[in-house]
Amino acid sequence: MSSVPQRILVVEDNKAMSSVLRFNIQRAGYEVFVANNGVEGLEIINQHAIEFIISDYQMPQMGGYDFALQMRKTPGYESVPLAMCSAKGFELNPDELSEKLQVIKLFYKPFSPREIVNFINETLSETVNKS
Repeated sequence: MSSVPQRILVVEDNKAMSSVLRFNIQRAGYEVFVANNGVEGLEIINQHAIEFIISDYQMPQMGGYDFALQMRKTPGYESVPLAMCSAKGFELNPDELSEKLQVIKLFYKPFSPREIVNFINETLSETVNKS
């Protein structure tokens, strides 16, 4: 395994939440990029090779659904692991998100940052073991 840290993108408009996620994910040994909305998220994936993305569902300018739709059309991002988080869990259709956007996990707020880090670790270790 290389010594270069894997890159994680957090797309989250709540600054306190994105700071907590960034801190915990960095502490786990990853390089973390933060976008405040889907538009910024698309800019980041066009500039950096990202190995895992976690996106909020509801954000200004471009929400998580539209971000994921555009991200999946970006060359190289058709199968990058994508998790989504939302405070409005009952309004989301997990089956549609899974089928249409390949969302592999939904986290409902409030959630534990440790739970997200554990999921990233598991997902990326499975990805490495498959290749």
